Amino acid sequence: MSKTVIALLLSLIVALGSAYTVTLYFQKDEDELPEETVNQIAYYKEIGDEQLLLGGYGKACECYENILSLDPSIENYLALADVYFEAERYTRFTELLRTAISVFPQDNRCYEKLAQYYLDTKTYKSCKEITQMAFDNSVSNDILKELYYASAFQFETYFAQVPSASRFYNGFSVTKKDDGYYYLNTNMRFDLGPFEYATAFTDTLAAVRKEKGKYYYIDLEGEKYLSTSEDYEIAYSFCEGFAIVKTEDGKYRYLSTDNKLQNGYFEAATLYKNGVAMAKYDGAWYLINTLGGKVEENKSYYDVKIDEDNICSNNGIIFVSDGEGKGYYPIDLTGARIGTDTYDDAKPFFTGELAPVMKDEKWGFIDKTGKLVIDYQYQDAQPFGCDVAAVKTGNKWGFISSENVLVIEAQYEDAKCFSGEEKFCPVKIDGVWSFIKFIA
Repeated sequence: MSKTVIALLLSLIVALGSAYTVTLYFQKDEDELPEETVNQIAYYKEIGDEQLLLGGYGKACECYENILSLDPSIENYLALADVYFEAERYTRFTELLRTAISVFPQDNRCYEKLAQYYLDTKTYKSCKEITQMAFDNSVSNDILKELYYASAFQFETYFAQVPSASRFYNGFSVTKKDDGYYYLNTNMRFDLGPFEYATAFTDTLAAVRKEKGKYYYIDLEGEKYLSTSEDYEIAYSFCEGFAIVKTEDGKYRYLSTDNKLQNGYFEAATLYKNGVAMAKYDGAWYLINTLGGKVEENKSYYDVKIDEDNICSNNGIIFVSDGEGKGYYPIDLTGARIGTDTYDDAKPFFTGELAPVMKDEKWGFIDKTGKLVIDYQYQDAQPFGCDVAAVKTGNKWGFISSENVLVIEAQYEDAKCFSGEEKFCPVKIDGVWSFIKFIA
C-alpha cells in the first residue's frame, strides 16, 4: 500500500472522530489568512493529526503550537489544549487555558474546559476560582453554574462530638466538655482551657474564669492580658474596644481595655459593633454611641434582637420592636427605619448580606435594604455567613446559597453559621456538636 493511501486513511480516521484523537478546531474564516499561512496550517495539522494517532505526542504538540503561532484564534487555543490533555501534559494544558481566558475573556468554552478539569481532579478551590472569574467577566451559563456549585460547597466533617460549640471567631470556637470550656482551634485541637466560664473571641480578648476565681481576659495566645479589679457577676468579651460586665448591683456597664468602667448603669446591654450598641434602662431599649449617649434622643424600643455573642448590629442593621406583638423591623446605625415591612420574628445579620425573617411561621431572607430576597418557606433559618445559610426543612437542617440553591443536603439535627477565613460551621449530629468545613 502506498504512503499516499496510508496518509489518506489516517486522515479519514481522524475525520471520523477516532477515540484516540482530540476534538479539532478550524479557522472560521480562512479567507482572512494569506494563502501561504493557510497552507502552512494545513501542513502542520496533517502531521500533528498523524502523530496524535500514532502516539507521537511531542511532535503533535509542536505542530499545534506552530498552528497557534500562525493563527492565535480561540479555536486553535482550544485545539492545542486538547492536544496537551491527550498528551497528559496537564500543567501546560491549564497554563494554556488560563492564557486563552486572558486573551478571550468573553468565551465560555475555556472556563468550562478548565473548571471541569479541576472538578474532575478534585481541585475544588481552582474550580471555584475559574467559575467565579467567569462570573466576574459577565460570562455565565448553566454549565458554569453547575461547576461552581459542585466545587464551591464541597465540605469535610470533623467529629469533635462536644455538648456545645460556638461559631468560630479569630480561629477559635468555644466548646464545652465534661471538665469545662475549651477553645477549639482550626486544627480541631482543644487548645486553651479548661475554664469554668468562657466567651467567644469576638475581638482579640475573651472573658474567662477559673473555678471560684475572678473573671479575667485572655489574648489569642491564651495569655492572661487583663485582670479585673472587681468580682463581677458576669463578664462578656471585648468588641471594638469595650467589654460588658455585670456589677454587684445588677447593672451592666462597659469596661475599657484600661480596666476602667464606663457608660452605665444599664438593665441590659449589647456589645458595640459598627460603633453602636443597644442598652436598656427604665424598661426600654435605646441605641447608644461609644460615649454612652443616645443616638436618637426621643426614640426607645420595646425589644431588640441579639445574637448568641451578645451583638445586635452586625452589618450595620438592627432588628427592633415597638411593642409586644407588634413585630420586628430593621433600622440602620442612625436609627432610621429600613423599608416598611414588619416581621413576626427576625435574627440579626452575621457576616453575610442576608438575614432571616419570619412571617406566618415560615422563614425567608431579606437584604440590607429590607428587600425580600428568599421567600418565606423554611421552618427555621440562620443568618448567612461564607455565602451560605443554614435552613430547616422538616426536622433536619441543610444549607442554601444566596440564590436559594440547596448546596448541602438537609441532614443535621441543628446548625449554626459558617464563619472565619477557615469557613467552619458547628452542626449537631447524633445529639452532639461537630463541625463541617468548606474545602474550596
